[in-house]
Amino acid sequence: MTIQERPVSTLPDSHPAGSANSARLWHLPRKIVYQAAILLTLLSTTLAGLSLTAMPGAAADQSPRAFLQGIYKHYIGKSTPGVVLDSDADIKRYFTSDMASIILADEAKAAQTGDIPTLDGDPFVGHQDWSISTFQIDVDNKAMDQTIAKVSFKNDGKLETVTLDLVKVDGTWKIDDIHWPEDSLRSIYRQ
Repeated sequence: MTIQERPVSTLPDSHPAGSANSARLWHLPRKIVYQAAILLTLLSTTLAGLSLTAMPGAAADQSPRAFLQGIYKHYIGKSTPGVVLDSDADIKRYFTSDMASIILADEAKAAQTGDIPTLDGDPFVGHQDWSISTFQIDVDNKAMDQTIAKVSFKNDGKLETVTLDLVKVDGTWKIDDIHWPEDSLRSIYRQ
């Protein structure tokens, strides 16, 4: 099957012959016009999708509550993995640069000496194991730059609360410290 060019004189009625763009477009083989239209549609859809997902997990102007819900939803149930902090990027995603630097330096030192890192449990719940049935977030959702949040949850039927110091960095909420009933994330690194 060969593709033939359509002469300008046979333009369809929906493209007035007086339009210079339509004359150039319909002078091309129909298959090329359709392929170009499909490519432009795919390109615009891809670009729109990339703009929405430029930074995974961090929506522009995300509320402190939404940030914390994105974390604690991973803890509902027994033996759930929680939020995995296996890479530098994972840690930097949730913590301020200062707190992330402290955690990463400690992990590097522990790896170098063959020791266990100072943080040997999950920072968000303060335990190595959990079975959380529900959680509740109490935070000022209208805070502009920093706020303190309390997250209460039932862990194995026992009510527990952690307090998180949140700071907005480049439009994204980050954790600067976590306070458990007996200690805080920053204080365990000072000991």
